[in-house]
Amino acid sequence: MVELKVLNLHWLENTEAERDLCAHGSVYLKIGDIVFSEEKPDDWTVSATAYYLLKALKENHDGSSEFQLIPCCGFTMWEIGEEKELYICHCGIGINWNITHSQDKVIHEISKDKFIEIDFDEWRNAVCDFSDEIMNFYETSSPKIVDDEEDKKGFELFMKEWKRLRAEAFQ
Repeated sequence: MVELKVLNLHWLENTEAERDLCAHGSVYLKIGDIVFSEEKPDDWTVSATAYYLLKALKENHDGSSEFQLIPCCGFTMWEIGEEKELYICHCGIGINWNITHSQDKVIHEISKDKFIEIDFDEWRNAVCDFSDEIMNFYETSSPKIVDDEEDKKGFELFMKEWKRLRAEAFQ
């Protein structure tokens, strides 16, 4: 019932791969008969998508929030606040919807009168497979070079939180 895949996974053109902190590509997401994002050459920030979808495995996501589940941009990450929370700077363009959890189900609300309820395990497996493919892309690419200390802290926190969320997905 869930199809979630990343296509055309790449670093930005005209940027050294070692200096691009965000993975980019197309996202294909279909749940039931609803296509959220099509197989076309959109250039989404798929690393931020993986992070936000993993985060939404443990908590509900408000589709009216400023953070889109499939964001266009995620061009820098910052460590903010005393709790050292992660903030991913974005352009505000993306694909967003409500996700709520009810026992062993995940409810995707596309609009006020359109809901899709699916099994949590199926959703979790799709999200984790998607995330793993993108993480593997990072791990098999050249190490990142980050000159700015604030950017470095933010990127390290992003990777730490992404890996934590992925590890906790089956707990």
